[in-house]
Amino acid sequence: MQLPFPLPDVSIRRVDRARRAKEPVLNSSFWQVGAREFSMQVKDVGSFYAAEGHTVEYTPAENAQEAAVAVFLNGSVYGAILHQRKILPLHGSCFSVQGKGIMLCGESGAGKSSLTVAFCRNGATFLTDDVTPLTLTNEHPFLIARSDRVKLWDDSMTQLEISGDARYPLAVQEGKYYYPMPAALSDSHPLNIVFVMETGHTDRVQCRPLAGTEAFQTLRNQIYRWQYLVAMPEAEAGYMKQLAVISKTVAIYHVIRPENIQLEEMRKSLQEIIYGHD
Repeated sequence: MQLPFPLPDVSIRRVDRARRAKEPVLNSSFWQVGAREFSMQVKDVGSFYAAEGHTVEYTPAENAQEAAVAVFLNGSVYGAILHQRKILPLHGSCFSVQGKGIMLCGESGAGKSSLTVAFCRNGATFLTDDVTPLTLTNEHPFLIARSDRVKLWDDSMTQLEISGDARYPLAVQEGKYYYPMPAALSDSHPLNIVFVMETGHTDRVQCRPLAGTEAFQTLRNQIYRWQYLVAMPEAEAGYMKQLAVISKTVAIYHVIRPENIQLEEMRKSLQEIIYGHD
């Protein structure tokens, strides 16, 4: 059975023994990364190899669940392929509402996926989850929609009133689930607003616009699997130029959300900013 992968033009093969990157610049017990090769070994899941932006091999560990293997194919391996193609990936989830492309960024637990679903259950169009590839056309960023599911924690699914029958376990994180979403009808969508979120000790949602160097650095910190770029200086240089353009043409906000705020209240706070944006 062919496991799902976001890019249809990538050759994916299950092999007896996935290759390792030759002469990697980044070399650890988990990742080996060169300019055009990537390999990874995940205990109890499997080994993975990606090369030249179009070839993927994987070898599942004994008794590994296919769902667990798919998590890493659609995460770290997908990120490696994008970097090899010099396509900028940001760690964010996206939706479209009122003709605007919205990206929610932040660390795990910030609410990227759950808020994306909350917006989509209130009329928005789902675009991406967790990994968002970006391209520039005429000095404006466009995101590439390549997702058909989101990853949600159990408590988020309870708030969203999603039944257990509509989800399936993530396999590598207890209490986290995949939830299917309708894939976008087109691949390319303009990006207009980025919210970079974190949870803080506050009793209200705090949101402030970013500009200049601060906006640029904040976006830079959202590059998906930025660690790989140690071995990819050419890709990194190109990304820096793209981020300089994006930080000037897209509205970027830093958001601090209260620890115990409900999803619907948080959604309405962001909606006010989105709807009031030109």
